[in-house]
Amino acid sequence: KIAQAISQRLELPEKEYLKFLDIVFLFAGIAYLVYLAGGESRAFGRFFPFELLKSSLADPFSHFGKEYSAISDTAKQTRAGRTVKPVILGIIIAVPLTSVVGSLLMSADSGVEQMLIRMADLIHPENIWTLIWELLISIPVGGYLFGMLYSSLHRSDENSLDEQQCEKLCESARKISNAAVYTAVTPICVLYGLFFISQANYFLSAFAGRLPDHYSYAQYARKGFFELFAIELINAAVIFCMSFFSKKCGKNKPKALKFYTVLISVFTLVITATAISKMVMYIENYGLTQLRVYTTWFMVLTAVMFIYVIIRQFKPDFGFMRAAACTFTVMFALLCFSRPDALIAKFNLENRAEKLSAYDIVEMSGLSDDAAAVILDKKYHDVIQAALRSEANHTGINSAYQLKCRISSTLDNSPYAELNLSAVLIRQRAGR
Repeated sequence: KIAQAISQRLELPEKEYLKFLDIVFLFAGIAYLVYLAGGESRAFGRFFPFELLKSSLADPFSHFGKEYSAISDTAKQTRAGRTVKPVILGIIIAVPLTSVVGSLLMSADSGVEQMLIRMADLIHPENIWTLIWELLISIPVGGYLFGMLYSSLHRSDENSLDEQQCEKLCESARKISNAAVYTAVTPICVLYGLFFISQANYFLSAFAGRLPDHYSYAQYARKGFFELFAIELINAAVIFCMSFFSKKCGKNKPKALKFYTVLISVFTLVITATAISKMVMYIENYGLTQLRVYTTWFMVLTAVMFIYVIIRQFKPDFGFMRAAACTFTVMFALLCFSRPDALIAKFNLENRAEKLSAYDIVEMSGLSDDAAAVILDKKYHDVIQAALRSEANHTGINSAYQLKCRISSTLDNSPYAELNLSAVLIRQRAGR
């Protein structure tokens, strides 16, 4: 089942991006849970990044071949296993041999040819390729999962993660003089200050709800997000290097280092606040999309993380890793279970009803079952009907009834049509 899910996710369109993130999160979460179950470590400790890398990569791949060794040993020790091995070998030999003989018989006799063609028609090529693809994926995935469980069950034979070793590793990396760090960081902070002063009108326009000259709402919001993303990456890297490579850091971090860390974090929070305000302006004028929801969520999450960094400077015993991991988990759960596509459709239909085009309606209906269920709600019937009957409609769907039929046909092709609330609502609102 895992292999089938991965094979489907590898061909996902952009609208399925959140489901792909779910799979990545669940894989990492399950690996970490198994790691905790097999040892005595506390969840989300000081060295959580080391634990996560060890549980999701180091341990599973260090025992990647154990599954195949276990299968081989079982086959040698049981009578059935000793029988299966030559049978599999015989099948491997028989496939190409049978194909050659079959092709020769088909060319020699038309009756055999027709019979083999009818037999081939019973097998769908798409199903065969799907099965082959899933088998190819299931082999490494099975080895990964077995290695993960094996490493947890045989922890006594493992070099368990030792906090003292991690502390020694961090100590060995602290080789840069604090004076050199301050000298390198000071120009950056001065540059940030000059930048904010010179661009005050540009940044404050977002808080005032005004659009700067020579900017569209889209350009203003996108520029704000990409500015933020680049600055956050740089500032996070600077803070990490200051806290990891400075000779005097960790528990004995000097006040100057704390000051620079707080200052850079505050600069980042100010830029984050302006970027969020730009996105709010963009949403108020052009509505919601998946990308706008995800980027806003990301900006809020990163802002919380930098707030935790500031708290850590004033409270050294603050559990940053635990707080960061729990916050990410809670916010990711809210993003997933809030049904964002339904929120997108509802917000646009209620706040931008007069500006929605037929293209907007059709695109929203294709986001997911969550959005489609909202669009089929009776209270939005008049809005949708007006948009679809507009003269600028080039979608080929001219009525709410046609849209309902399109959504229903898409639902019939979905393997998850019976597994979520939105699919049930679609069937009810479509009169099925």
